[in-house]
Amino acid sequence: NNSWMEKLWPYVHNPEDFKEEVLDYDDKVVAIRDGYPKAQVHYLILSRDGTKDIFGLTGEHFKLVDHMRTFALRLLHEKHASATNPFRIGFHSVPSMNCLHMHVISTDFVSEGLKHANHWNSFQPPFFVDVQAMAKALLMNGECGVDTEAMERFKNNGDLCCHRCGENFQRQFAKLQKHVKDCREEVKGVVYRYP
Repeated sequence: NNSWMEKLWPYVHNPEDFKEEVLDYDDKVVAIRDGYPKAQVHYLILSRDGTKDIFGLTGEHFKLVDHMRTFALRLLHEKHASATNPFRIGFHSVPSMNCLHMHVISTDFVSEGLKHANHWNSFQPPFFVDVQAMAKALLMNGECGVDTEAMERFKNNGDLCCHRCGENFQRQFAKLQKHVKDCREEVKGVVYRYP
């Protein structure tokens, strides 16, 4: 649905009108609570420069992406200094909504909104691109360099693996969810911790 894809723009144009959803903003970005959180903590950092998505990024956007990262880190430090779960900060390789946005999500992945296998895979590498990897791609190659077809295949058909121990549940989402609640290994991949 086209109107669904455009729902983020009002936040960047008039953040002061959305006191419930907006956490903080400056002249470059707006931080909001995700309307359909996939974990206990799930924020979006929206760019205010009019960029539609990651495919509109060039080497000139390196500073913007780095600002989005530092803004997210400051937000986490201020609001979640005592968090027990580390966070992932990054982009979906195939965004579902227009308006460049970055996800800041706790790695508990406990939420009523996490209902489907493709939800799970959308927050796992390689579909979920860490902000530092994105910044590096822009700096080195001048673009995000995402293979959209391969990423869509991963999101919709890829095996479901625990983000902690790596156990593979093929496409058995209910078994994965049960396992994730009890798995105590360290989260694999790039994560951000506080303090």
